[in-house]
Amino acid sequence: MKYMYLVAVHVVHLVMSRSTYDVQTDRKYDVCGFTVSQSSKENFKTEWINSDSLIAKFKFEIYDRNMKPMIYSKANETFLPLEWSVTLGHEAKGNLYTSWMIDNWLYSFGLLDARTLTNITIQLISTSSSCQIIFGENETVQSITTALHTLPVKTWREYDKKRKNIKTYWCFYSAYPRITESAWYTAKIYFGFAIRMFGYRCCYKTRTELFECTDESGSRLNQYQLMPYYVGMVFFCFFPIMLMKCSARSMKSGSKIRTTKQKSYQNLDLDDKYIYLQKRSPVSVASLFLGICGLGFKHPVAATRIRRIIFVLGLPLFVYLEILMYYIGWPELAPALVKNKIPFGFTSILGGLSESRSLFLPTFGGPFIALFLYFVAGIALLVIPVDHGSHIEMGLPSDNGAYSSLLSINVATIEKLSSKRCLNRKGYHKIYCVLRSNVFMLINPKFWSFTICYQIMRFQRSFSFFNDQCNFHIWPICIVLLPLYILVCFVEFCLVIIYYGLPMISFLFICVRGYTLSLHRYFTQKHCVLTAIFMFITTILYLYYLFMCCIIILASFTFLTCIIFFVYLSVVIFPNYSFTFVYSFFMLLFFVYRIGSEIEHDYSQLLHKTIKAAKYIGEIQEDVNYAMTESGSEFVNIEMLSKDPKERRVRERRQLPGIPKKLFEFVSRKYRPLHICIFLSVLQIALMSFLISASIVFVSQYVRPMRTDESSEILHVLSVLLITILPNLIHSFFTEKINPKVRKLKIRQTVIEFYQLEL
Repeated sequence: MKYMYLVAVHVVHLVMSRSTYDVQTDRKYDVCGFTVSQSSKENFKTEWINSDSLIAKFKFEIYDRNMKPMIYSKANETFLPLEWSVTLGHEAKGNLYTSWMIDNWLYSFGLLDARTLTNITIQLISTSSSCQIIFGENETVQSITTALHTLPVKTWREYDKKRKNIKTYWCFYSAYPRITESAWYTAKIYFGFAIRMFGYRCCYKTRTELFECTDESGSRLNQYQLMPYYVGMVFFCFFPIMLMKCSARSMKSGSKIRTTKQKSYQNLDLDDKYIYLQKRSPVSVASLFLGICGLGFKHPVAATRIRRIIFVLGLPLFVYLEILMYYIGWPELAPALVKNKIPFGFTSILGGLSESRSLFLPTFGGPFIALFLYFVAGIALLVIPVDHGSHIEMGLPSDNGAYSSLLSINVATIEKLSSKRCLNRKGYHKIYCVLRSNVFMLINPKFWSFTICYQIMRFQRSFSFFNDQCNFHIWPICIVLLPLYILVCFVEFCLVIIYYGLPMISFLFICVRGYTLSLHRYFTQKHCVLTAIFMFITTILYLYYLFMCCIIILASFTFLTCIIFFVYLSVVIFPNYSFTFVYSFFMLLFFVYRIGSEIEHDYSQLLHKTIKAAKYIGEIQEDVNYAMTESGSEFVNIEMLSKDPKERRVRERRQLPGIPKKLFEFVSRKYRPLHICIFLSVLQIALMSFLISASIVFVSQYVRPMRTDESSEILHVLSVLLITILPNLIHSFFTEKINPKVRKLKIRQTVIEFYQLEL
């Protein structure tokens, strides 16, 4: 009996404890009711009316009835749960603001926040201290939205009484539902597809006085989300043309790289000591940058390696800027996304190195390890080879060889069908010409007539071959196989459009083929086992480097197009506020371009006048046998200048006149010293940048609390002042006034002095 009594007591105790736990659990998971503190209502009303805002962003502080902070949690899809927004939208058309990316203000540099109320704190007071707050769950969201609806947002409706069927949207940040189950999620992780996995979840009051919360998952496929990515894809596909053009210009910004294996390639110019009058100026900003400020002429191999190092390290420049933008502008976003396992590209690095491994490029160890391996592969593959352009050139089709498909047309045929010169080019310049000609070839009607004739001719040849080999008639077989052949031709046409119309596709094929052929040629006489191992490792590194280059370039162009798109959107939506800032920035860019263009124009004119002076001195009559120097006390015999004409006469190359480089450098040092020219140009740009920045910052800070109309008037006056007065005033102050006739005579005298010093 004693044992039975103890068992009964134990059972009763368990039942009582279980009942108590159930009651506590039910009480613990009670839905919280909320009210907004009176101080928050008054503060929100004052700020809303004074700022004349269209959107408000605020942050919650949650207290119980004793004004003690309460503990809260969130659902799996919700991030940054305390940050909410409120805006209005049409009942049928929806809300424009929630269809944008949540970080649109970062890409527009705050211009889309022109009429956004920020830095507002709202105190939510819970009606119960024992309830649990779970942000993102419907019950908690309903309670919070009901409390927020007591805020005086109706003042916005009074702002425009003509608007009907207007709803108030209370929004918070949330990941789109079931994103991990979609193919977009995999594409985002492994290939950096730019579709967003997160956005707004908004609640609004229905006609039945209840709040309905909907996910804005449909906005991830609208034009605001995908348009920047599509434009970035277009720039990405045509990027190799620009890259090869810059590479070709960089090779012209220095002396030829002379190696024993490339004498026929490097010795094309027999008169490297002369400079010729060409379309481009002998001195330009691009040539100074690509030539490493003259290092390319003294040490061309070192300059080439420095350019490649800069390319490898600088290619992810916009990736760095994007990471820096989020680190400075919104440092809480990336860690919150990484914590919620939402992929965010290279910016996931801000959420932690180990935490971001599975969210972007997990095959290569995450974004940080992938970038590190990119640097290692880039330095090994680009910096070590002496002439990387010749390796890639080997991947081009032959100049006049036979071809068995439309995908392997020789260079001579490409030149004929595109009407652009490709032959007699070397290195990067030839690759650039071929990639450019491929695109022009597709828009030429002669190319399509050529492809049709080629397909018919190939079918006739195949028919003749099989007819000669077989002892029976093959007409029935040809009739049966004709639809299949037409299908093959159609597929080939599609591949031709992709291969020739997208330079990135053809460039990747050329790079892989050229690098493979160059490795095979280099290791032909080597040990077979070591050759196989080294070629395998090098091929893997090269393929990885090309893959990472594509990911980085696509991410960079997507970042740039997002900036352009949302800045343009800010000008369209808020023109009174955004136009001046955007136009001032473009005006500054135009000022920089104008300074650079004038540098090129000045040196081009200086070369032209020097050539004319050299021609004049060479063709001068014998009776004019003296010339006065600048000092006025010495005379120079002109006949002395005609000695050794092979060294001093004006040469011509392709009917373009040229003079010795030493002569042009001598004249440039006297009339247009390069270091002084660069210093004055940088000084003008710095002064102009300071004046524009200081004026805009001062005026924007001064007029920010005012009405929008008044601020726009002040900013428009400032824009007129900036556009019409400041650039011309600064440029006129730093520009030297020159008499053309006097400059011509002085240049002639300087040429005579140069030849006298040579004698």
